This record gives sequence, C-alpha cells and structure tokens, in this order.
Amino acid sequence: MEYSNQIYESWRPKQFEKYEDLWETLEFYMHDKKSLLDIGIGRAWFEDFLDFKQHGIKRIVGVDVSDEAIGKRKPNIEYHVTDNFVTDEKFDLIICIDAYHLLKNKNLERYANPGGVVVVSLPVRMDGQLKYLAEKATSSGYIGKSELDFYVLVKL
Repeated sequence: MEYSNQIYESWRPKQFEKYEDLWETLEFYMHDKKSLLDIGIGRAWFEDFLDFKQHGIKRIVGVDVSDEAIGKRKPNIEYHVTDNFVTDEKFDLIICIDAYHLLKNKNLERYANPGGVVVVSLPVRMDGQLKYLAEKATSSGYIGKSELDFYVLVKL
C-alpha cells in the first residue's frame, strides 16, 4: 500500500498543472460560489488548489469510493464514502476530475443550484464522452443552443 501511495502522491504536481489550466476558465465563474461538491475527491488536491487561490467557498462536500483514496481527511470537508452518492442538496460548483467515467449515475447537473457550474475532467482515453456530455446538456434543457458557446471544452 505504501508503494501505491507514493505513486499516487507523485501525480499531485501534474494535477496542480491541470487545475492551473482549468483556473483560467473557472475563475470567471467563482466570484459568487459558496458551496462545492467534489465527486471523486481523493486526497482533496483541488480543494488545496482553491485554498491557494483564496476562494470564497464556505461548504465543501467530497465523495469517493474508499477511505484509501481519501487518505487523511481535512477538517473543513464533509466526506461521504460511497459508490452511489445521492443527495437533495444543491451546490454552486460541482467538480468531477478524472472520475466521471466511473460513475453509475452521470447526471451531475441535478446537484447544481440555478446558476451553478459543473466541471468534468476526463482522462484523455475517455475524451469521447465529452461529446456525449455536450449533447446531454443541450438535449436535457440544462443549457440551450444559445448557451452552448459557454459550454467550454478544454483538452489539457
């Protein structure tokens, strides 16, 4: 297990590079975001990144499938260990980094407050699902055709 922890931790700098690239787009939407749902929170590296950026998020809920993936818990985060997370609570920001392809229920926008933002990052081998996400977002009515210009697709 120690060996796998070392491998996992070695990815942290690469993830921070990804977050920095993502921040160029996300920062515009962050000014009024007070709650965050992180599906696939792992070691909460994205939350560490947000702390570095001095965000204004007051409530953070993190979900992952195992305590091993989470590791040491952070006191300002409410954790849920499950492979089938469901809640009626709504959030201003929903983030799912490198875990979307593993979800049983991919309907993340159901957790979004009006005006909320859903961010999904996929491993490169899963980028075919991005077209599905764009089609689903417009066909379900979560965003209209005129808003599709704001549907940002960034390959990192």
